[in-house]
Amino acid sequence: MKVYVAKRLLALLPTVIGVITLVFFMLRLAPGDPVQLLIPPDLPRAMEEEALEEARARYGLDQPLYTQYYIYLSKMMRLDFGRSIRQNTLITEDLRHRIPMTLQLGIVSMVLWILFGVSVGVISAVNRGNWIDSTAMFFALAGVSMPSFWLGLLLMLVFGLHLGILPPSGYGGPIWTWEGLRHAILPLITLSVGAAGLARYTRSTMLDVINEDYIRTARSKGLRERIVIYKHALRNALIPVVTILGMNFGYILGGAVIVEMIFAWPGVGRYLLSGIYSRDYPVVQAGVLMIATCFVLANLATDLVYGVIDPRIRYD
Repeated sequence: MKVYVAKRLLALLPTVIGVITLVFFMLRLAPGDPVQLLIPPDLPRAMEEEALEEARARYGLDQPLYTQYYIYLSKMMRLDFGRSIRQNTLITEDLRHRIPMTLQLGIVSMVLWILFGVSVGVISAVNRGNWIDSTAMFFALAGVSMPSFWLGLLLMLVFGLHLGILPPSGYGGPIWTWEGLRHAILPLITLSVGAAGLARYTRSTMLDVINEDYIRTARSKGLRERIVIYKHALRNALIPVVTILGMNFGYILGGAVIVEMIFAWPGVGRYLLSGIYSRDYPVVQAGVLMIATCFVLANLATDLVYGVIDPRIRYD
């Protein structure tokens, strides 16, 4: 197992380097100058060019592109993200405060995905064709069709402004405190609507498994229906479901950009989007690196979970 994990981590390293390299060159080839935002608008024209040159030299943007890329990769290897051009703060410190906030939303919303998505999918498959199945799939289809930005704004409008029972946006503290939970409810609901797609997928895989011969054999032995469904059918149907969960877990942990921006949640996604708006190269590069790392680690964790679900899978 240790050898397998080590090999996978080495194999994932080129993927991460490829992503951050692509972002590096795309940012610098895009039109616009990030240091232009640092120049006061009332600065005399004669002094503006001198101020621009000084700002470019301060952040190393006056050097050739290959030199910038070498320095950039060297710092990335040391996890030195530099300073924000716009805010002049250490990016490492900014991420240290923002990553736990994104983790709070990501982990809790993933638990909700598993609880509701898998449970509803199993119940719908077991009750195929009756009103329970139709009702569950109706709401699942509505959830899949609902854009997260629209749902977030709708929840803010109804529960935050009209009813006034929940804060419409902002961060109220750790999610395990009452005030923090009140602020997190609406973002969690918005993120968890993706469980509707998981429910549809779970139902589809469960229906494939329920019709297999070994399920009929288990029933013919007189096993209780609950044991047949959860011990035999669900376990064999979980591998494709875990794949979907792993992909979405990487997305959520990387920072649900739209949700964090709508609800003014101070996480990695909002930090990355603010860097894109202000063309803050170091912030965007660090944010993309964090998201890419979350994706590849989530994929690795998904592969390891396969062996737990199906003992036939071995990592030799």
